[in-house]
Order: sequence, then structure tokens, then C-alpha cells
Amino acid sequence: MLSKQEGASVSFNLNGEKKWMQYEYYNPGSVCRVRCRRRYKYATVRKFLRLLIGVSIASLALLVAINYVTIKRMLDPLGSIVTTAESIGRGDLNVRIDAHNEDETGRRSRP
Repeated sequence: MLSKQEGASVSFNLNGEKKWMQYEYYNPGSVCRVRCRRRYKYATVRKFLRLLIGVSIASLALLVAINYVTIKRMLDPLGSIVTTAESIGRGDLNVRIDAHNEDETGRRSRP
């Protein structure tokens, strides 16, 4: 237990490292202060920020992948319609549009 002196310091070992702490006797209504190294003081905050950044990057990568697949799936029928229209424009009138989709693009591409 710490003594009731005006102020003192304590040296101790923590995980094999020698630590030093300065303290003052706490009087009700006064301020209690502890000095420690910044890397120990903010270690939990830094750990949380690293976790938050990692989760954010993973979420962003997943969002980009989902958007890519969704947009590609939506634009594939339009690509076949454009290819067919270009063939008709070159004079090949025997080309047929593959309209097997049940969405709006598939319904509109049927004769």
C-alpha cells in the first residue's frame, strides 16, 4: 500500500520491464494524477483503431466485390443486345437476341 506522504514515486517490474510511477496522496476533492508512458496510456485506443481500420477495409473490399458482381450481372443482357444491334447494323439480319431473362431488359428484348 502506498504511504500517506505528500508525494512519492514507486518503481516496479511489469512483464520484465522496470517501470516508474509518480503519485500524490489523494485528498477528497483534489486531483489524482498518474504519469505513465504514452504507449501504455493509449495502447487500448490504438488497438481499437487498428481493429476499426481493418474491419473498415474488409467491409469496403466486400462492398466493392458485391457491387462489381451486381453491376456485371445487370449489364450482361445489355451487352448482348448491343452486340446483336451491331451485327444487324453490319447487315446480318439472321441474328437473334437471346432473351431468356425475366427482368425488364429480357422482356423488352423479345419480339
